[in-house]
Amino acid sequence: MKLKDVIQIESGKNSSRVKDSDKNLETYTYEDMVDDMGKYAAYQETIKDDTIVNKDSDNENVMVSSGDVVFSFVSSTAGIVSEVNQGKTLNQNFAKLIFDDKQIDPRYLCYCLNKSLDVQQQIAGFMEGITLRRIKPSHLKEIKLPIVDLTNQKNIGHSYFALLKRKYLQEEHMKQEEMYVLSLLEEQLSTDKLKKGK
Repeated sequence: MKLKDVIQIESGKNSSRVKDSDKNLETYTYEDMVDDMGKYAAYQETIKDDTIVNKDSDNENVMVSSGDVVFSFVSSTAGIVSEVNQGKTLNQNFAKLIFDDKQIDPRYLCYCLNKSLDVQQQIAGFMEGITLRRIKPSHLKEIKLPIVDLTNQKNIGHSYFALLKRKYLQEEHMKQEEMYVLSLLEEQLSTDKLKKGK
């Protein structure tokens, strides 16, 4: 099943065309996505927050809510927006993927777009550009998604996000351990210098 058959792709707004009145709106960044897929990774089922909507017809910005699936055209990765980053707007480097979560599990969709070997090969085939290779929204729609029943989707999605959370915690632990060991070494070095100075 192709993405265009089950998913609507809403691309972010070109940042050069943002109105002056909208320039104070916070933009969703790649760093936000990294946090959403690590620090804030929701491996338990989350309820999508539909409270943040664009009610102003003049507002062409694409705003994200907690639980939205977004896709980065620069890194060719998908993520789920956390509560921390809801209300931010998408620029042209991102798109919001809108679909029925009773048909496709959001975490499963992220797994397929980020890690499924079959989907990764498809994305690589669609990539364009010399210095910065990226996929276009029109090509993203043509990606064929491996569909399994919703229960299996939820199991795969849960396991993938639990892995992301574990990976983030392990990396944080290693950072803390590195800082601790380096501070001890620096302290030992300073002590040795003092001793030699005497």
